[in-house]
Order: sequence, then C-alpha cells, then structure tokens
Amino acid sequence: MEQMQHFLQKNILIDYKMNFSERIKNEILNNNWNEKEQDVIFCIVFFLLSYKLKNEIYYIKIKNEKIFLFFMQYLKNINKKELDLKIDQEKKIFFLSSEFLFSIKNKFLKIEEEIYKNQELNKALIAGAFLAKGSITNFSTKNNYLEIRLKNNRICKLFIKINNKLNFKFNYIKIKDINCFYIKRAIYISDFLKYIKATDSLIDFEENRIIQDMNLNLKRAEVIEKFNQAKINKNAKKEIEAISIILNEPKYLRELTKEQINLAKLRMEKKNSSLEDLKYHFFLKYQKNISKSTIYNWLNKMIQIIEK
Repeated sequence: MEQMQHFLQKNILIDYKMNFSERIKNEILNNNWNEKEQDVIFCIVFFLLSYKLKNEIYYIKIKNEKIFLFFMQYLKNINKKELDLKIDQEKKIFFLSSEFLFSIKNKFLKIEEEIYKNQELNKALIAGAFLAKGSITNFSTKNNYLEIRLKNNRICKLFIKINNKLNFKFNYIKIKDINCFYIKRAIYISDFLKYIKATDSLIDFEENRIIQDMNLNLKRAEVIEKFNQAKINKNAKKEIEAISIILNEPKYLRELTKEQINLAKLRMEKKNSSLEDLKYHFFLKYQKNISKSTIYNWLNKMIQIIEK
C-alpha cells in the first residue's frame, strides 16, 4: 500500500479553484490512511457507486478525476487473481464481473464488525460515504448545508450506528428510497471536517466563517448607524423648529433656565450634532459638564413647550 500512497500524494493535490465539496474529497484522498482504513473507504465508495448491468456485469462510473485515479490504482492492486475487470479511462467507467463484486463483498463482510468497533475505521467509513455521496454548500452561499445521501441499506444501517456515537449528529430524513443525512449548524460542520481529518478544509471553513461574521457585523453596524443618524436628523428637525419659535417669543423663553437657553442657542449652531457632540461643545463653550440624558430632556422640554 506504500506504492499506492505515493501514487495518491503525487496525483492528488488540493486545487483551491474547485468547489468546496471537491476540495474536501480531494483532501480525504490525500490523507495518510493506513491499509485497513483504505480498504474501508474503497468498499464504501464501491458499494455506493456500483450499478448492475445485464449478464451479471456491474459498472461504476466516476465523474471525479481524483476518485477515479484512486479507484483505478486500488483495483489494480487488489486484482491479484486477474478477475474480470475492464477500465474505460476516457469515460471513467469500470466494468466488473459478478465474481469480482463477490470478492469485494467478502472483503467488506470480514471487516464490517470491526468497522463499528474501531474509532479510526468509523472515521474512514464516514469519509468514504462523503467521498461517494457527500456535498456541501460553497463559501458564496449564505447558509451552511452538508449532506450525505445513501441508498445502500447495509451501509446506511452502519452509518446510523456510528452517527449515534458521534459528539456531533447528522439529522436524518428519508426521501423516497434515499436516506439523507445532513448538517446545517456551522459548528457541527467544523466537527465533521475535523473528524474525517480534513484539516485544511476545516481551516478554510473557519476562516470563511470569520469573514462572513465580520461582514455581517459590519452590515449590522452600518444599518444601525444609518438608523441612528436618521433618528438624530428627525429629532433635530423638530428641536430646531421648536427652538426657532422659542428664541423669538419672550413668553416661551421665560419657561427656560439660562442653561437651557444656552443649549437652545448651541443647538441652532450645531444642527446636525448628536447628543454626545452637543455635550462636548456645551462644555467647551460654557465650561459646564451636563449629561446626554439632561440634554435630551431639555431639548424635549422645548418641543413640548411649543406643542402644548
């Protein structure tokens, strides 16, 4: 298997231009799985992708170039007895005899019980299931969604048993004859990537989460700032209209203290200023420190004088 591992490392490199699902699958194939873990991954992918043709001939069509390379090397390595195996490299199709399929089934049955009991083989099974039938949303989408779709009942039952042992949990729904396991929460997707040893993908996912959170917070801050500014402008307009009348009517001025009149004059000078700015300028001009709540109450009093 060392020859196979060398082959994988040479031919399977992370390409950051591909979609996120492909990058995770690429990393799964590029990991240093031991021989038994590779057996598990191969068997899972094999049974999830194989279909029966006529005359006891089976075929596997693999679109992903890296998975195809993995399959081709693995099948050549295990085909010691020269069982009936044909490979169409151009169309990426493997044609297998029923005898060949039976030999793969025997390999899986021998390790099936061990897969459930062995934590590292648990990881290999989950990784293999994602490799064959898994997908995840790309970074450009707003919501996170990872899913694995399984039709093979035997593998599905084993997957459910392992899922029950995990700290993170796949949600489950059955759509016709397809068992759909999915994760939506970002923290559980991170746990999943860590679990299947997709460390580079985990780092990329976390970095993207941070960027998304920062952008979201910036947008929220921008919305809040616009809202506050609109509120300030609306209040300022009412205050200035009231003060314009008060400063020209002695009967209204008599209802204000000297400091309130000073604030009224300052407001006319600083028409677009916030309460914080008014507090600062009031101190500079009159050497008196007043709170924002006091300024708010005084300005509100001026509006009420006119409205009553």
